[in-house]
Amino acid sequence: TAYEIRLSLVGSEMCIRDRYQRRVRGEEGSKYLSFSNFNAYGTHISSLNFINVHDVPLLATETDDGVVRIWRSFSDNPEIVTAWRALSDILPARGSRGIGMILDWQQENSCMMASGETSVIRVWDIEKELAVENIPTGTNSVVTCMTNNRVGGRSFVIGCADGTVRLFDWRVSKYSAVETFSEHKRFILNVQMQKNNSGQIISGDDEGNVKFWDIRNPLASIRTFNTQHQNFPSALAIHDYAPILAAGSQGQKIKVFNFNGEELNMIRYHNSFLGQRIGPISCLAFHPYKLVLAAGATDSIVSMYSSSKS
Repeated sequence: TAYEIRLSLVGSEMCIRDRYQRRVRGEEGSKYLSFSNFNAYGTHISSLNFINVHDVPLLATETDDGVVRIWRSFSDNPEIVTAWRALSDILPARGSRGIGMILDWQQENSCMMASGETSVIRVWDIEKELAVENIPTGTNSVVTCMTNNRVGGRSFVIGCADGTVRLFDWRVSKYSAVETFSEHKRFILNVQMQKNNSGQIISGDDEGNVKFWDIRNPLASIRTFNTQHQNFPSALAIHDYAPILAAGSQGQKIKVFNFNGEELNMIRYHNSFLGQRIGPISCLAFHPYKLVLAAGATDSIVSMYSSSKS
């Protein structure tokens, strides 16, 4: 099963993780290599991140025991650069779905934020290899996703298993959320601050509800629509710049929407002679710039789709 896909900002690498290894593939799907993360016994990889992509690209892997490993030359001759325990107090929680640890990378400040099955967000200065902040999440619920404002890097958002979406701003308070958005009642699949509109937050839950928020008005969302899957969505991807998002379900369908809630496309099967159906969707990811969507399924098949106009 493909649990997570990351598309590189530069070059043509795509990194796919299962529970124990990473596989780096090229743009045409050719496998460069597969290598072990050297996990401790009984642990698995819970998250991936490309960091420092404009200079010397590195790959960060995170495991559910709180350990981060940084790799270089990951598409040729993988070499570990450093490793450390980013979180020491991970406790599997009810309804966590095996989240383990998740990370978000802030390039401008060379900071990495770690959270997950814990009640804090720990901020690491990677250049100093030092934990610089411990920020309480303000909830006993698991943090399921996290994103930051890439411009300035002073604000970030988390989504939680209890349905809350919480906005933090270091310029106002380092110790609590400055806004809490509470309309969702279910597990948050993904949350995004679009890079060209940092005043808007987009969130989606596992009932298919997608909500758009203005950070100046946390009391009510400005727009809501439902992805209308017969089976509830299992993965949600939101493009960094283009006004599109994709939702995939265990019902072997992927729907693509614009931000007005209009369905642009539905992907049901591979475009092949035999018309093979895609498997139950386990993860989705957009390219940071291109209109390219990668989808991973529980049958271990990864598919890539692009706009006919791109």
